[in-house]
Amino acid sequence: MDFGLVHHLCHALNRAMLRACARQHADLAGQMGMSDVDPDTWLEIARAKSGGFLAWAAWSGALRAGAGEHTLACYCEYGFHASSQ
Repeated sequence: MDFGLVHHLCHALNRAMLRACARQHADLAGQMGMSDVDPDTWLEIARAKSGGFLAWAAWSGALRAGAGEHTLACYCEYGFHASSQ
C-alpha cells in the first residue's frame, strides 16, 4: 500500500468536506426564505456542496489508476460540472 497516495487522497477529501461546509449557511438561509437565491447562486452552492465530493470521487479514481496531471484535472472539473446537471 502506498501510504503517500492514501495521505494525498485523505487530504483532498478533507478539502472537499470543508468546501461543502462553507456553503451550507447560504443553502440553509435560502431554504428558510432569509435570502433570495438566484439560479447562479444556486449553482454555486450546488458546486460547493456536492461538486467537491463528486470532483474528489472522479479525481481519486483517476489518481488511483495512475492518470497524469492533465487527466486528473479533467476528472476533477467533470465532477464539479456533474453536480449542476
